[in-house]
Amino acid sequence: MWNRIQTEYAIVSAESELLLWVQFYSYKFRADQSLKNFIAGIEQIAAQLKDIGEAVDDTQIMTKILVSLPSSLQYFLAAWIAPHKNSKHSRR
Repeated sequence: MWNRIQTEYAIVSAESELLLWVQFYSYKFRADQSLKNFIAGIEQIAAQLKDIGEAVDDTQIMTKILVSLPSSLQYFLAAWIAPHKNSKHSRR
């Protein structure tokens, strides 16, 4: 009986993990959504992944945010990349 419970829990856990990753990668900016709420949604999914032991680092979160922005918010991407691009050149 205990083995069956453990097996069922493992299946449910794996399904939950998969569903959370699908939510994370498919999360999109909606026209009726503020940028703040969009970012909060991604961070919430990332927190749920971390809660079940999945490693989600800041680079993954930031990349997800940047690649999910609509064209009307691409200035945000440009503003984020510019300082990082300059800091890489200054290290050389």
